[in-house]
Amino acid sequence: MKSLNKLVVICILCLLAGCSWLKDKRAADRPARQVIPVSDGRVVDEKRLGEGGNLLIVPFSAGVGVVASDELEGISLMIVKGIAEVLLGSAAPLKILDAQSAHTADLILNGHIVRKAERREGRKLFLGGKNRRLGVKGEVIDRKTGKVVAYFTNEKIVGGAARDYRALGQAIGQDIGRFLLSGLGRPK
Repeated sequence: MKSLNKLVVICILCLLAGCSWLKDKRAADRPARQVIPVSDGRVVDEKRLGEGGNLLIVPFSAGVGVVASDELEGISLMIVKGIAEVLLGSAAPLKILDAQSAHTADLILNGHIVRKAERREGRKLFLGGKNRRLGVKGEVIDRKTGKVVAYFTNEKIVGGAARDYRALGQAIGQDIGRFLLSGLGRPK
């Protein structure tokens, strides 16, 4: 009976420890992967985007399956901030408009937050390790013709407590800004 109790205690300790003694020894040689960006996009009309003009960035709204909230609104504003930072820091022929001058927009960038999820990793379940995932999709539209000039999807996954959703949103916005610059033929 005593040996059975010892075996049960050892099994429970191994389970709680996350079997860290079985850890892959090569993991220490690999660089830490904190942020894994996943992006996809296409500039449909390079000529129109290259002409530039007044760009209105509409704050991203909640997509299907994402609950609208004050937190989501804050994330959306950080996405806009990230896009604006990159574009304003370049020589792009795009002038970022504020809400008061929205009626003078030549191009409109709008999008949706399509994924906001937080998941605990299996082996870090007891240590509080979480993966935060934020995904967006959107498009740039020519206001005069109503045609899509560019479209994009972007998703970032971050592990641990390295970033919150607002910082993740800003990073996604910066990616979108760099994507637009690449469509203009400008350095990222």
